[in-house]
Amino acid sequence: MKCFLQQSFWRSPSAQGKLARSAAAGYTLTEVIVVVVMISVLAAIAAPSWVALLNRQRLNNATNDVLQALRQAQDEAIRTRYPKQVILNQGTNPTIEVLGEVRRVGQGNVGMTVTSGGTTITFGATGGPIAGPQDVTPATNLPISIAVTVPATGGVRRCVVIETLLGAMRTVDQGENGCS
Repeated sequence: MKCFLQQSFWRSPSAQGKLARSAAAGYTLTEVIVVVVMISVLAAIAAPSWVALLNRQRLNNATNDVLQALRQAQDEAIRTRYPKQVILNQGTNPTIEVLGEVRRVGQGNVGMTVTSGGTTITFGATGGPIAGPQDVTPATNLPISIAVTVPATGGVRRCVVIETLLGAMRTVDQGENGCS
């Protein structure tokens, strides 16, 4: 036991000097370059999937913004028993005007187009789309489809579809029935 303690705790001054020099030596330039190249390759592999993830998140947020605005106007029309309008401003950096408030759709490079129906949607007292604020006849242009695209030109598309006279709404992915 005494021999072990002597070897581990009582080192000679020359052995301590060798340990200090080897610990302060650092990395060679070649080692640093190899690590940088490895990190660059991993980043290049991960970048496309990261961009796709961000675009999916932006698309989900923008689609939810449209759906929430439509449902808010529909709920308010049912609550007040008075027609409420939603005005959709299409193109890049689209906005929605609902209940007198203008809201931006999504964040970043988002596009919105109304693929069927008009850019003004009016909900009647029953919650269904009607022809206009003064005309309570049911809308004849059903289904109404609003396409949200991320990025705005040539990106992934998801649609919000108002399907029935009662105002039933759903989201549809690109290529499915109701989202062209």
